[in-house]
Amino acid sequence: VGDNTNYQVLQTTSTYSADSIWHHVVVVFDRNNSANNSIYVDGSKQAVTLTAAAAPLGTLASTNVFCFGMQGC
Repeated sequence: VGDNTNYQVLQTTSTYSADSIWHHVVVVFDRNNSANNSIYVDGSKQAVTLTAAAAPLGTLASTNVFCFGMQGC
């Protein structure tokens, strides 16, 4: 997740195989407290790691681009 200036990388430690079935993925992102960030797959909360963290991301009032799922935006 990034705001075109700073970024944080949150990933699940779970592994998944290509099973040709649609899955529902939800990411909960808290700009102010990365301990609250979560990933859910099909309604189940996944174990996650914060693998990279820059300075806290801007506020919702930021005019920077908000990116999800793409590095270096």
